[in-house]
Amino acid sequence: MYNANIIGTLIHGDPRPENLFFNPLTFIDLQLAMETPPEHDIMWMCMYGFGPEYRREHEIDLIYHYHTELGKRGIDLDSHTLESCAFHFGDEAGFMFAEQIIAIKDMSKKIEEDPKMGEMCVTVLKRLDAFIQDWDISKMLEFHLNRVNTGTTNVPITNDDWRSCLPEAQLQKIDAIFKAKKNVK
Repeated sequence: MYNANIIGTLIHGDPRPENLFFNPLTFIDLQLAMETPPEHDIMWMCMYGFGPEYRREHEIDLIYHYHTELGKRGIDLDSHTLESCAFHFGDEAGFMFAEQIIAIKDMSKKIEEDPKMGEMCVTVLKRLDAFIQDWDISKMLEFHLNRVNTGTTNVPITNDDWRSCLPEAQLQKIDAIFKAKKNVK
């Protein structure tokens, strides 16, 4: 359900530390590679790599840095704004939630055989729960459903639309970044 101002790119799909070699930096295990907004991989790394407190402290800075790097690599940042990056970062949690539910169903036998696998699943689900609450993905789902129900999926999404879906805490951090940038100039 892409629209003209949503970029899609080939992403890894499962960029957790177990799927990286570091010298040289190489991704392995490409079975979940797909075309989707690029923020998917950042969200995935945050979910698997960071506990909720650390993620909360650093996620907007990470999104900002990623957004800046997109601009350096030719992405038009007037149409792919920091707010749209933040939206896609949060929005990808819905996708991850569905994947985790499917994975747990498929992994139930492995979990019974290996208690560490069960502990890992519980950790991931707790992190996902914290993420879903922090980012209030129900607003994002409602936004998508409204666009589908009104037949407006091909209408470009404005920055105000992106902002209307973001939780206040994340908006305050984004606005603080913009304010700091203006003060530096």
